[in-house]
Amino acid sequence: MRRFLALIVPWRRFFLIERPISGCACLMLQATLLGWLPAALWSRAALRQHARDRRIQRRIARDLAFRASASARPPRARQAAAAWTIRPGLDRPWK
Repeated sequence: MRRFLALIVPWRRFFLIERPISGCACLMLQATLLGWLPAALWSRAALRQHARDRRIQRRIARDLAFRASASARPPRARQAAAAWTIRPGLDRPWK
């Protein structure tokens, strides 16, 4: 549905992903018949970039939460977890 809206009303997608200046520029571009296609393509590209940025932010937050929980483990659990990590030069996580 987002992709469809990005093609039909491209300027609105910019406002929904919190890029109002780009939304105004896209609206002016969309006002002309020749500018509709570039505006739609620009909106789709911006939507993909926004989704990629959100995905990266979620991964960073998940990684930080994992590191915080790993540092809260008791020392023996940390040693056991460290023993099962992949060592340089080995392609298997065995001891």
